Amino acid sequence: MTLRATRPDTNIRSVAHHIATVAQALKNCGVAGNDKWSDIWYEVMEELRNHLPSGSGFDSGTLIQNERCDDSRLTLVTGFHHMDEHGYDGWTHHRVIVRASLTGNHSISVSGPNRNAIKDHVADTVRHALDAQIDLVPIIARATASTGA
Repeated sequence: MTLRATRPDTNIRSVAHHIATVAQALKNCGVAGNDKWSDIWYEVMEELRNHLPSGSGFDSGTLIQNERCDDSRLTLVTGFHHMDEHGYDGWTHHRVIVRASLTGNHSISVSGPNRNAIKDHVADTVRHALDAQIDLVPIIARATASTGA
């Protein structure tokens, strides 16, 4: 199956936009009982997750809580591996809530301990990742091929 955009930039949107779109597609597939496309959308979501913070303290990556995402809110879960002068010094775990805004800027709240003022760093790093512009068409094509659909 070949997917083509009607305009070259049609499917180039922010990672945040694509996560919200795919989360809704997953919900729609669940309601419709469409297992084939549900599998494809899960593969797409997993590839979108690769665009979220991972490494450089986010040593366990960032998870997307699909069931808590919709067209105006994303819910992510991450942890940060802190260091001190002796090396690694423990973890803090965070839930990141991203809310859409009519001004185009996301509202980001970070739960969990604010050890070493880490919440601002988590919010800034997540915002940077979510604002990245990517094309969804090749991701869907790879997911379609990998699921045998």
